[in-house]
Amino acid sequence: MTEDEERAAILAARAERKAAKRLADIEHQEMLAELRLHALAELAIGQDELPEIREILREQGLEKGASAAEADEILDSAWRERRYLARENADLEHSAVIRAAFEDLLEQGILLGEDIGRDAEDGRAEMQEAARELMDELDAPPRGYVFFSREDTLGLVDGSDALRLHVGALPGSPVSETAQILRDVLAEHGIPAQPAADGVVIPEVAWFPSPPPR
Repeated sequence: MTEDEERAAILAARAERKAAKRLADIEHQEMLAELRLHALAELAIGQDELPEIREILREQGLEKGASAAEADEILDSAWRERRYLARENADLEHSAVIRAAFEDLLEQGILLGEDIGRDAEDGRAEMQEAARELMDELDAPPRGYVFFSREDTLGLVDGSDALRLHVGALPGSPVSETAQILRDVLAEHGIPAQPAADGVVIPEVAWFPSPPPR
């Protein structure tokens, strides 16, 4: 190999390493952006206290290659954002009235699930399993179930998307009956809903509950 060829090989190897590093940096930033979305989703649903959410996010981050410090920074930033949005949109917020409708559905024997499963298919499997367990435990088993998945939750994190509620039937109770109960209860609470293939869609939902306290 001549001196010029050796120099060219060295420069090519350096360029390849730089390109690989840039690609790795881009992939890492994309991973952090995805982790941030899930942090916003956890805070928007608020089913867990902040320390539990922190542990969830650290575990998710570890699986994807993020450090605990990066996960903590993402959660702290997401918490400040959700707190700001809750304050700024207090007059527009819909989650309280939607959850009040959910409580009425529970009283009518409809099993409810928020942020269940990765997507509709996964959530449906989890709801059916939960319903089977309750049917063995309760004298009056659920008549059907209604849920939204993590995929649906991610559409709510900026409050600008519709909320899809998926409906499922159980033995002895057709899906049309559960869907009608859902539409009736939403209407009683003044919540507009549009028919969808497997349930209803609530358009333009402003989902801005206050995040769990620090």
